[in-house]
Amino acid sequence: MRWTYAHTLTANDRTKIYVGLSATDCGSSDAFTSYGIVSPNIPSGTIEGMSPFQITYAVTVPAGGGTFTFFLNTQRVSGTGTFVDASANLEAVFHLQG
Repeated sequence: MRWTYAHTLTANDRTKIYVGLSATDCGSSDAFTSYGIVSPNIPSGTIEGMSPFQITYAVTVPAGGGTFTFFLNTQRVSGTGTFVDASANLEAVFHLQG
């Protein structure tokens, strides 16, 4: 995910990035989480960053297939800057087990 922060010197800007199963799902485990972080020591300004992540979910597919919806969600953890999800790509790959 590419993101930007309108950052202010001394602010510890930190945003959680998570692939969830609903629009409000930000998870309960850091195992499925990435972060957008700007150090409080960075001078004020618009800061751009990248936060790559890879997540593996076990999904049970019923006989005949199915439809699955995933959401790329963000949640501010700390700071005062405006966080913008500038762009993101989400790719799902399903593997047959057994």
